[in-house]
Amino acid sequence: MQLIMRMNQVPPLTKEELNQVFLTPFIDGLKHEVDKQKSLLSKTEQAYQSYYERIVRIESKNEISKFINETEWLKSTLYAILENEFPERREIHFSEEFEEFVESSDTFLNAQPELIEIEQSKNRFYSLPEDSFKLKLLKPLKRFCYNLSIVPTKTANLFRTNKKATPYWSQKIPYRAIATYYFGKRFANECLGFFEEMQQLKCQALNLVTDIDIDINREFNLFLENKEHDRARFIEQIEEFSKRKKVAELNEILDKKLEYWRDKSSKHLDLLLIEFNTCISLVDTIELNEQKFSGSNLTSEANQLLNKYNRIFNGWKNTFFAQIDDFQVDLELYHIKYRGLQQFQLLQKSCDARIKSTIENKIIAIEKVFDAIEENLSVKAEKNELKPYLEAEKFKLNRKLEKELIPQAIEALYNQNLPQLLDRLEFKIKGEIEKMNIKRIIYSKSKYNKPINKSELSHFNPRELVEIDIFPKFLKINAELKSKIINDLEDIKLKLNDLSGISDYNLVAAISSIDDNQSIEEVIRITHEGLLRAKSKTIEVREKLSQIEKTIYTTLQSAITEFNSKVISLTENENITQIRLKIAKAKAIERTDAYKKKVFENIKGFLPIAFRYIKSKANQLVSIVDDGLKKVGLKNEPQKLTAELSDYLAQTDKAIDKLPYVYKRLYQIKPLEEEIFFEGRETELKKLNAAYDSWKKGNYSSTCMHGEKGSGASSLVNLFQRELNGVEIYRFKFDKAYYREEDFFSFFKTLLNVDKVDCFDDVVQLLCNGKKKVIILEDLQHFYLKKIEGFTAINLLFELISISSENVFWLVEITSYTYKYLEKTIGIERYFRYNIELKELSNQQIINLIMKRHRVSGYNLEFEASDLTGLEIRKQKMKSPQEKQALLKELFFANLNQFAQSNISLALLFWLRSTKSVDGNTIVMSRIRSLNFNFLNTLSNDSIFTLHVLLLHNSLNVEEHALVFHQSETNSRRTLMVLVDHGLLKLSGDRYSINRLLYRQVVNVLINKNIIH
Repeated sequence: MQLIMRMNQVPPLTKEELNQVFLTPFIDGLKHEVDKQKSLLSKTEQAYQSYYERIVRIESKNEISKFINETEWLKSTLYAILENEFPERREIHFSEEFEEFVESSDTFLNAQPELIEIEQSKNRFYSLPEDSFKLKLLKPLKRFCYNLSIVPTKTANLFRTNKKATPYWSQKIPYRAIATYYFGKRFANECLGFFEEMQQLKCQALNLVTDIDIDINREFNLFLENKEHDRARFIEQIEEFSKRKKVAELNEILDKKLEYWRDKSSKHLDLLLIEFNTCISLVDTIELNEQKFSGSNLTSEANQLLNKYNRIFNGWKNTFFAQIDDFQVDLELYHIKYRGLQQFQLLQKSCDARIKSTIENKIIAIEKVFDAIEENLSVKAEKNELKPYLEAEKFKLNRKLEKELIPQAIEALYNQNLPQLLDRLEFKIKGEIEKMNIKRIIYSKSKYNKPINKSELSHFNPRELVEIDIFPKFLKINAELKSKIINDLEDIKLKLNDLSGISDYNLVAAISSIDDNQSIEEVIRITHEGLLRAKSKTIEVREKLSQIEKTIYTTLQSAITEFNSKVISLTENENITQIRLKIAKAKAIERTDAYKKKVFENIKGFLPIAFRYIKSKANQLVSIVDDGLKKVGLKNEPQKLTAELSDYLAQTDKAIDKLPYVYKRLYQIKPLEEEIFFEGRETELKKLNAAYDSWKKGNYSSTCMHGEKGSGASSLVNLFQRELNGVEIYRFKFDKAYYREEDFFSFFKTLLNVDKVDCFDDVVQLLCNGKKKVIILEDLQHFYLKKIEGFTAINLLFELISISSENVFWLVEITSYTYKYLEKTIGIERYFRYNIELKELSNQQIINLIMKRHRVSGYNLEFEASDLTGLEIRKQKMKSPQEKQALLKELFFANLNQFAQSNISLALLFWLRSTKSVDGNTIVMSRIRSLNFNFLNTLSNDSIFTLHVLLLHNSLNVEEHALVFHQSETNSRRTLMVLVDHGLLKLSGDRYSINRLLYRQVVNVLINKNIIH
């Protein structure tokens, strides 16, 4: 029910009040947008100015790489500015865009009276010059009716002392509705044109920022392509861009526009106030029907306002979002380009330094040996000591070359890790590609100066375009280059190995010439020419190394240039469209082929599956019968170590030694130093960093990391240690038993590099005083001995950890089976706040870490069709060569994962052991036949318990074994040597450890015998 307020006159609305309620909040909404654009212009202008200042400071040395670094910085900075200024891209409603206006107007209008009743003015009854013809006819009629209505009152007044007034008729004014109509809706509707102008200016601002960046790209590309690299001209151009007048001009335009909008809005408000006051006097009379301000009409006006706003916003929103995405894609693409150039520059410098180091330190050292022999020839000839001199030098030269200089040169040659440098370049570029946003908007045109319909836009995946159409070509060139470098290094290795033979042969020839009574001059000439021939080989090696460096530079420069060119071509929207069509077509063909292949595979696979099912059931039946016969004693099949298995174990090292040096080196079982080969363990690394961060905050954070031997614990520690800064680090890897109190003190003397540690308090003082420290202890399974009083050292260590944890971050690493044993015996888990278990890697992660290493080698890979089942033979016969290799690879890795069961070291060893041969530049992999390890179940108790103790301690010597088993060293030596002879153990120095090839089988046997769990 409406509340009617009766008044003599309508309360007036002042212009100041309307300005405060409607004008100021609306203009503030526009001002907020203006400020955002000025902020964008200011930040980008500052970035361009900073870029100019940074490149001006670049010195001439290595200036190209520094220019690339600074330009890459600019791209990253601009991208960050855009992400910060436009954090989310969504639809913004009118009530959010003009929030202050909506709140202010709603508050004001809701406070106005809903309905006001006042007396109509005289003008509502008498014709006015400006009245329409219709009103001029109706007003006399209205006046007649009014006069007729007051006849009774006038007649009565003739007889009254106090005359009663005869006012004009009243009018009911829907005051709130009229105010809402004019000021809440009409005002906003008429001012939305300014909002549209603001959207155009926003695009203009972003266009200006983009244009400056495009100009810088153009000038920098010219600078890079110009061999003379005109530094002065480039800096001059950048200075002009950084002080671009258009930025100031646009800022001035924004300020002027804001004042213009304020002035125009004020005039709109003046006109609306006049209309409002006129409407107030006319409404609810024959001149203006109050239905115009009904609820339905106001809703219609509100809808018109919102529709107009949405039409403006959505059109420009499409433009703006497409414009931002276009700019950001360009920045991402240039970021990839410059990051690639940065890595190329680093690779070039590293390659140059490594090759020069090898030449200067190793090759020239060999040449100096030859020169030293030649220098003394004349002196020895004069003293008639030439023959004994040559004989002595021949002996010394052979020994020095073969035992020292040549092996060192070859080692240095491969330590250059040139293929790995190429792989790092590939890895870094791939990493930048993977950072790209996978969903972007594309607009078929290049100008953003008007609203865009949604139908004109589409989405695309820029990362996919680079990964599928561009990057594979670079990968192919890089792989071919790695292969060539491997071949060249092998060639250099052969030349170096030939040096000893060449020099030896020529010195023998010179000595023989003395025996043949040749003249001294002739002997010296023969010696000189022989040494010269030997030196010519070192010169060839130097030239070959220089040629390798040149090949790497020219090939990669061409590949990077082509890659960058194609990447930057994606900044043109037309090229993106073409590549998208190309990829879509390829995917359609691929899907069709895949569907056909799937249907064919289902058809041809039905019979083999049925056959396999029948065969499986038959084998199960045979196995059940066989087991039954064994149980009742009708069948007895003793298990022994077969000759085949014994030979396989014995020949493992010999088989691996035949592999190319570079290949063995890639797969050698040692902790990783390079992040490029790291796979998995991200969760464990996060936990490790969390523990360290907690310790830095003053919390007790001692950490124990436990996992199976060979699961990558040391590699994880290496990555963790690389991130530690500003703290003393002590790291120790145990390789023998420490279990007594004196062992404890001896160890900390070594660890802390001090002369004297006599008691436990000495160790506490050393650790708790001074700077904060990080102590990393690996292979803690050596810090006790499984015997009575064999836990003294480890108990002291745990006590020390508890006392010193405030000043020392303790990280210990131990094998999982030892951890479980110590958990049950001395409660190891109580001493550590963080117990980090190294979880099993997935099969795919194992495959990835194997293939990462192989790709670095540069060798091709071929899987041999060996030891296949009948079904596997039939399956691979019906496939193309590529499909056969894919199937054989799948079967091989299934076998590898079954053997390794997530153990990294076992996977690497299995891979090396499976290499059958090296055919030119191709590594041939052969599937290892299934070997029978059942003999392990028949080992004696002494052997089984020895394997258990070795699993807990990792390695033992004879003395330690005797202590654990309370027997003589003679008996222990006998037990251990039998296991060595059978290939179950490996002897290194005086320590025995489980043969890695049998590690998994030994663990399974101990589990089956309920010795470990």
